[in-house]
Amino acid sequence: MIRKLIIMFVCLLPMAVSAQTIHWLTFVDTTDPNVGRLDINGREVLYNHFVNVVNAAVTEKGYKTNIKDIYGSDLSPQKCKDVVNNLNVNSDDIVVFYYIGHGTHGTVGGDVWPMMFMAQGDPNYLIPLKWVHEQLMSKGARLTATIGMCCNVYQGINRTETPSFGVNYGNTFLTDTEKDAIQKMFLGHRGDFLLSSASPGQSSVGGNTPLGPMDLFTCVLVKNFEDSASEGLLDWDTLFND
Repeated sequence: MIRKLIIMFVCLLPMAVSAQTIHWLTFVDTTDPNVGRLDINGREVLYNHFVNVVNAAVTEKGYKTNIKDIYGSDLSPQKCKDVVNNLNVNSDDIVVFYYIGHGTHGTVGGDVWPMMFMAQGDPNYLIPLKWVHEQLMSKGARLTATIGMCCNVYQGINRTETPSFGVNYGNTFLTDTEKDAIQKMFLGHRGDFLLSSASPGQSSVGGNTPLGPMDLFTCVLVKNFEDSASEGLLDWDTLFND
């Protein structure tokens, strides 16, 4: 019996060590007739310069990856709501939500965070960024990051606190300095943060960038991330303050 228990413990140990997961929930509006071209490239840049790079670093520390990459005709408010509500995490997991698309603040007042259109134009189907963050925080991951790359302009649209409707990185090369910096940034912290690319009354813009046509926020984010990682100086506050 003792020998069997030892064998069972040895077999389960690798599962316990590698149980942590980094969850990526990305929602990108690539079909919009005005900014879809920018967002197509923005999504590729986000994955090639940020998501895949982070995954390459944290997998060395036993983290698995769970990617929900929602774009094109698959993107909708209901899809976002379902993915957020159905996400299951453990206490040592990391959750990163990233939205690129149209947004609005609605009428003046309320909290400072935008509401996301999610590839449609009906204001009755808006997804509040703060609601997403609160739902993800409640799941108890070690680190929760919620990022909305969208406008936050004032419009004659009623604000809502909740949705009102029914509801390959193996080829990525990293230096030891970059890996250590990314691992420290993602694995060395607990807590949460909520970030929007625009303050109330402001727009988010896109155009030509060194990484191709895309939104300016994501371009600057990934460029600062890469530069700081190469110097071994990655820090959440510094990255997003910059």
